[in-house]
Amino acid sequence: MREDKIIDAMNYIDEQILYEAWAERRPVEEKDISPQQPFWLKWRKGIAVVAAVCLICAGLSTLLGDEKGEPIYGESFEGYAGCGTVCSEEELETINSANPMAPLEENGVYIPATLPVYKNLSYSLAGEPFGLSDGQMLDLLEDAANALGVEVVDVNREVNPRNKEHVYYYYAETGNVRIEAEADGLITIKFKDAIEVEEDFSEAYAELLGFEEAVVCESSEGNYVAFDGKGTLTEDAINYFFAYAEFFKNEEGKVTTIRIHNELMAAEKMGDYFYIPATEAKEKLYKGEYYTNSGYGIYENSPIEKVELVYINSRTQEYFMPYYCFYIEIDDEGLPSGKYYGMFYVPAVESLKGTKS
Repeated sequence: MREDKIIDAMNYIDEQILYEAWAERRPVEEKDISPQQPFWLKWRKGIAVVAAVCLICAGLSTLLGDEKGEPIYGESFEGYAGCGTVCSEEELETINSANPMAPLEENGVYIPATLPVYKNLSYSLAGEPFGLSDGQMLDLLEDAANALGVEVVDVNREVNPRNKEHVYYYYAETGNVRIEAEADGLITIKFKDAIEVEEDFSEAYAELLGFEEAVVCESSEGNYVAFDGKGTLTEDAINYFFAYAEFFKNEEGKVTTIRIHNELMAAEKMGDYFYIPATEAKEKLYKGEYYTNSGYGIYENSPIEKVELVYINSRTQEYFMPYYCFYIEIDDEGLPSGKYYGMFYVPAVESLKGTKS
């Protein structure tokens, strides 16, 4: 029954009927007591008026609505510790600026029909490296030392304090260099005294990186990123997200650390999957079918500033799979002045049976 009819009907019910009904609903032990007439019988017309006003206000609120729409919340990435936000328009333009799968058009013409998905054998919610054998880690360490022209004399290892059989990484220190080879294929080279950046990455770091055609760009933090851009679009994209090198600089522009990623050494390819169109991913986004670690939700009418196809390279991801990453401006008065954009991810392939994102 409609609320207005219920309110009207209350005005025509005999008071005695209401009183007797109220008396009958009292607990058994109280029925021998002669109670006073309940206040709501006397003031029911006033209550009805107040209720009507509330209903009218609620109706107007629904009718007028909020121009932003209702807030929408998705799920958080389990264990993924990235910040999930960018804080300026300049940073928005530079982030993933060399991503082979960007720019992205709504019809997806830049993207192949299928995209690969991998099972991460180094999956760990604690972010601990797994996957490679002792021999594989030692080979990576020796290859890096040979490429740098340094001799490794003494090799040490870092183990899990809770499980001495689990080796996190092997490392060696010689002269100005410390080399670490981790159990998921990551190689870290640290220089005690920073070195000058070689202008020609392809030649200067050819042996170290093993790239046929190095594509070099700057990250949003101002460091150098290089990957092998010799292959197909899909191969280049996989190299960009899983087989790349980072050159970290100090204030003088000299290199202090080089990190070489080989995470697919500790992964198993599950197959190539047809991706969903960007338009379908957008619909899922506004239904709340997204993941984020930005700490924010979105609104029904939140405008999308940028969208691209990405892979998330994180030990806390059970599967390495493609996502549509939507960049949406965050509306929060508690943030410092300036524009902030949250990153909201929608899986770019249909859900995998027995898996979780």
